Amino acid sequence: MGLTIYAGGNTRLINKIEDENQKQEQKQNKASIYAGSLNLPDPIDEKKKKAMKEAWEVVSDAWESDIAIDKTIDERRQIYNNMKEIEKEATEALNRLKSQENAFMESYGVEADSKEQADLELLKKQQDIKNHVSSESLTPEEIERIKNIDLNNLTEYQQRALELNDMGAVYKDALKDAKIKMQDAVSDINSIQLERLKSHPMVDATKQAEAIKAAASDEIIGQIIEDAKENTDEKIEEAEEEAEKKAEEKKEAEDKLDEIKEERAIQEAVITGTREAVEKAERIKRENDTPDIETDDMLELTKSSNINNDVKQSLEEIKNSMNLLEADLKGIKVDETV
Repeated sequence: MGLTIYAGGNTRLINKIEDENQKQEQKQNKASIYAGSLNLPDPIDEKKKKAMKEAWEVVSDAWESDIAIDKTIDERRQIYNNMKEIEKEATEALNRLKSQENAFMESYGVEADSKEQADLELLKKQQDIKNHVSSESLTPEEIERIKNIDLNNLTEYQQRALELNDMGAVYKDALKDAKIKMQDAVSDINSIQLERLKSHPMVDATKQAEAIKAAASDEIIGQIIEDAKENTDEKIEEAEEEAEKKAEEKKEAEDKLDEIKEERAIQEAVITGTREAVEKAERIKRENDTPDIETDDMLELTKSSNINNDVKQSLEEIKNSMNLLEADLKGIKVDETV
C-alpha cells in the first residue's frame, strides 16, 4: 500500500506517516523470512532504521515546506481581509461625506447641471490631484477654465463642499492603498497555488520516500541472502574440516591396528617357528609397507640354540609391550625339548 499524504498542513499528515511506518514494520515481520528466526545482524537492522529515517526526513522536509507555503497563503489572505475591512470603512466614510455634500447642495438649492456645480466638480478634481488621491490630470481646457474661476468669490456651498472633499482625501488615499494591496494579495495567492500544482512537492516527496524504503528493502534482502550464503559456506567448510579430521583419525587408528597386527604376526612367527607363520608375518609387513625381513632370516631366528630362553624372553617382552592379559597368554605352550 502506497503512502498517502494530503497536501496542506494538518495533523492527519503525521498520523498517516506513522500508521504507514507501523504497517510496513508489520509486513516485514510477517514476511517469509523472519528476522527473529534468522537472528539478523545489527547492520541489517541499522539499514532498516536508516531507510525509515531518511524517508521520514524527505517527507518531513516537504511537509515543513508545504506548511510554510500554507502559512504564506494564510498571511496573504489575512492581508486581503484586513484591506477589505479598510476598504469598507473608507467607502462608508466617503459615502457619508457625499451625503453631506448632497444635503448642502439641496439646502442651497444648487442644480446638478448648473455652472456653480460644474465649477465645483472641476475644483474638486484639481484638489484631488494636489492631494495625490487621483491619478487623473487636468486637460488644457480645464486649466483654462480654472483660471477664469474667481477663487476669492466662491459660493458658501462651493466652499463647504471643497472642505468636505478635502476631508475625504485621507479616506480616498486609504481606499486606494487597500485596493492595491488586495490585488497584490490575490495575485500572490494565485501564483503560489499555481506553483504548488506544478511542483506538487508532497507527491514527489512521498514517491521519493517510497523509493528509499524500496531500495533499502532490496538491500536488506540482499544482505540477508549474502549472510545466509556465508553462513552456509562456513558450515560446509566446518563439515569438511570435521570430515578430514575424522578421516585422519581413522587412518591413524587403521595404521595403529596394522602395526599391532604386524607385531603379533612377528611374535607368532618367532614363537611357533613355522614357515607359515613367518610368511604370514612377512606378508603383513609388506602390506604395511615396512622394511622386509627375509623368511630365512626369520626362521634362523627361531632355530637358535637358546630358543627356549629367547621364546620365554620374547613372551615376557610381548606381554609387557602389548599389555596383554595373562589370560591371553595362558593358551600359548612352549615345547622345551626343542
